[in-house]
Amino acid sequence: MVASPYTNNTNLFPVAAVLDTTTMTTIPEFSWQREVNGEDYAVSTQQARLDRAFVNDAFASQDMHWARRLPEDQVDVLLKHSLTLGLYKILPAVPPPASASEPSSPRTPSPTLENSSTCLQIGMARFNTDYVTFLYLTDVYIAPEHRSAGHGAWLIKCCKEIVNSMPHLRRVALMSSSDVGMSYYAKALGVWNVLEEADHMACMTKTGPGFGKGGE
Repeated sequence: MVASPYTNNTNLFPVAAVLDTTTMTTIPEFSWQREVNGEDYAVSTQQARLDRAFVNDAFASQDMHWARRLPEDQVDVLLKHSLTLGLYKILPAVPPPASASEPSSPRTPSPTLENSSTCLQIGMARFNTDYVTFLYLTDVYIAPEHRSAGHGAWLIKCCKEIVNSMPHLRRVALMSSSDVGMSYYAKALGVWNVLEEADHMACMTKTGPGFGKGGE
């Protein structure tokens, strides 16, 4: 059997727990790592790792046509109440040069989020969730300069692992604005168009003042 390249590496990324003092429950953290063309990448749900400026720049981009830049304090509130997967390029820690004629080389072993001095956020995906019965996937984004390397597909594979980890999950939901997106998520996550349940189900929605780019 061929081992999957997409592994939840608990040795490199110890599963931690965040104490939610309002409900006194533990919320698990997830993390994964892989190598692409000799460079190391990681996906992690650790909130402290998230680059608030990156997240807000993503909201302001034309790729997230449904979102807009938020006040900084509101970004903090949003992330505090979300399960957000950050995608990172791990930059190895480099010691100072021994001399002008002996340039530094990256330390070994391969860097992880735990031993790296720098991790550059290059993507994200965000779940709105109660952590037990419902997941709403939104704000999936990869920085343009890091696309076409399979990062998006890997990020969604990580999302699927979270979906599959919830034994009492009732429903996962997302919105897609294109047939291509619908086809992709149907295959990647096993979701379907709610119209397939039209005989007994209606999906009702209303946009608020923060929807889209209008008014910026």
